[in-house]
Amino acid sequence: MSEPTLQTPDIDQPITFLRGVGQKQAEKLLRLEVHTVRDMLQHYPARWVDRRTVQPMQTLRDGLFGNMEEPEEDWVTVVGEVVGSRLAGRPRRWGKGPPQRLEVTLRDGSGSVSLVFFGGGWRKNHFTEG
Repeated sequence: MSEPTLQTPDIDQPITFLRGVGQKQAEKLLRLEVHTVRDMLQHYPARWVDRRTVQPMQTLRDGLFGNMEEPEEDWVTVVGEVVGSRLAGRPRRWGKGPPQRLEVTLRDGSGSVSLVFFGGGWRKNHFTEG
């Protein structure tokens, strides 16, 4: 019995050569100027946010997210325990009035942070204490 052979694709083949890339997917990729397997291999994301580095909460400062021109420079990753959450404001009726907001407090061994989700009443169950 012969072993199945693995076909190595020529990277200059059309993108539709790849399994799972049909005509509809190929049309979407054409908008990104991806025509060949080579183009796909050389298509890099427009930006990269490294979320692997976890910051202790004590290192954060007020106004951290104030740079609107380069917001990615202010992004941080924190890990903590939810110690409190509450809905503030009344539910909107018929699209009138300010939306509810969800206020969540996180704590780690070094400090705590408060998070506010505007219009975030539906997220209440995503943040349980403990």
